[in-house]
This record gives sequence, structure tokens and C-alpha cells, in this order.
Amino acid sequence: FDSEINDVHFMYNMGNFVEAFSKGVVLQEKLPDNPLLHNIVGASELALGDPKAAANSYLRAIEANPEYMDSYANLGNLYQKLGMNDEAFSILRGALKINNKTPALHICLGNLFLNTKNYEMAEESFSQVLGMDSFDIQANYNLALTLFIKWKLENPRRSVFFSETVGLDKKNLEVAEEHLEKISLDSINDHDYFNLLGEVQFELAKFDESERNSKKAISLNKDSFRSYLTIARVKHIKRDSLKVIKLCESALKINENFDDAKTELAKAQFNLSNLKEAEKILLEVASVNPKNAEHHFNLGLFLASVGKFKDCWKLL
Repeated sequence: FDSEINDVHFMYNMGNFVEAFSKGVVLQEKLPDNPLLHNIVGASELALGDPKAAANSYLRAIEANPEYMDSYANLGNLYQKLGMNDEAFSILRGALKINNKTPALHICLGNLFLNTKNYEMAEESFSQVLGMDSFDIQANYNLALTLFIKWKLENPRRSVFFSETVGLDKKNLEVAEEHLEKISLDSINDHDYFNLLGEVQFELAKFDESERNSKKAISLNKDSFRSYLTIARVKHIKRDSLKVIKLCESALKINENFDDAKTELAKAQFNLSNLKEAEKILLEVASVNPKNAEHHFNLGLFLASVGKFKDCWKLL
């Protein structure tokens, strides 16, 4: 039945999920102990919008062969998408006890840690993969993302009005850039890659490179709203407030709830002495985020700068 299984695999890879599922289900009756077949059927079921059936097929693959690691990784990813993080952690840890040399398991576990904001463990998981293959694309990208997030948490901006990062420890940023550069040839069509690289390079004060890579992200995906903001921040450094406004407005057309773009827009309006418009934006952002200290600090700083001290004190 090897040729028939290959046909199912080919159908799935070509995006013919209905055909892959239909033929796969028929073959399952003939080959109840074939984990590869159950795995393909599960992937087809997931693609067709039936995660519960997909989970059952992945479990069936594991029951057929407890050493078939692909289904553990697929099931772990599926559990994460469904918000079943405890179940995902359990299945992945169990799989790693059987075989801890499977990169997909470490990446899946690392993603789980990343999504639950356990950045130290995420970094460790992705590093495990790079210990096996230093050029693994997903591990390099995910590790760079983890290091970038860690750096932002360790160096929070007090205000959008004080966005420069002069004098900060940028080791994690430098390492993140190194990991991204390592996979540059394999990522030429990945807008997420260029978006992240642009953000990292902005914080490293490599403004021309940051702008170039952010534009590349947009050329690959015009809805890459974070890239518009990165370019806007570069334009702010270059004192081009009119361009900042246009870029932030472009980002907000894609994501109207993008608060970082709103505050950058307010800063540009402030720089152009459009004080009423800047105040309106900052008030809106602060009211939508009543527990966000940074947004209230932005508003308070603005109010103090225009002499509205009583309103400013109310925020303290």
C-alpha cells in the first residue's frame, strides 16, 4: 500500500484536503497500524476545520506506534491552538522522554513556553534545536523573537516621547540579529522575518537597514502593520513628521486598535503643534487602556507640556 499512502500524501501537499481525507479514511480500514497514514488523515481533518477528529487521528497514530514523533508534535501544536496548554505540555514532555532528539518537539515546546510568556524556557527549547542543527530556520527565528521580547521587557520605554534607547544593554538584540542573518537566504519570501529584522535593527539604531527591511516586509504583505510603525519611527528620527502621520494612518487602516501606532501618531501631531489632535488621540488610548501605566504617562507628560497641570495631577 506504499504507493496509495504516497498518493494521499501528495494530495495533501497539493492542498487537495478533501481527496486526501477521503482516500485516507478508506485506507485506514486496511492499514489500522500505519501511523503515517493516520497522521496524514489528521492533518487533512485539521485543514478541513475538524480539530477534534484531527486530534483523534493523531492519537491513533501514536497508539499504532508510540515512537512516531510527528504526531506528538502535531498534537502538541493542535492542543496549543485550542488553548489546551496543559494537555500540550503533557504530550510533548511524554514524547521527549521517548526521543529527545526530535527538533519538532523542542520547537513545539518552545512555542508553548513563548505563548505562555515563559521566555527563559522558550530560549532553552529553541537552543536545544540549534544544538542539533545550527541552521534550523524555525529555531533561529523563534529564538530571535524570544530574545527581542525579553529585551523589550527588560528595557521598557517610559513614554513614546522618550523612544531612544541610547546607553541600554543591547546584547540580546545583537544576538537576535545574528540568528536572523543566519537564515536570511531561507527567508526571502517571509514578511514576518523582515518585519522582525526591521524592528530589531531599529532598536540597534541601524535605521537605514531597519527601514529597508520593513519596506521589504510590506512588499511581501501589504497588511504588515507593524512594519509601517517601524518605518514611522525611523522617519521620526529623521524629523519627517508628515511621513510619520501617513505611515501611522496606513497601519491603523489595517489594525484600527493598534495603540502603538496611535501614540506615535500623537507624537507626530505634537511635533507639528497640532495639540488638540494629539490630546484627542492620547485621551482615547488612555481611556481604552485604563490599567496601562505607559499610556497614562504619555497623556500626563503631554498635559504637563501644554500647561494643563491640574489634569496632569489627576493621573498620578
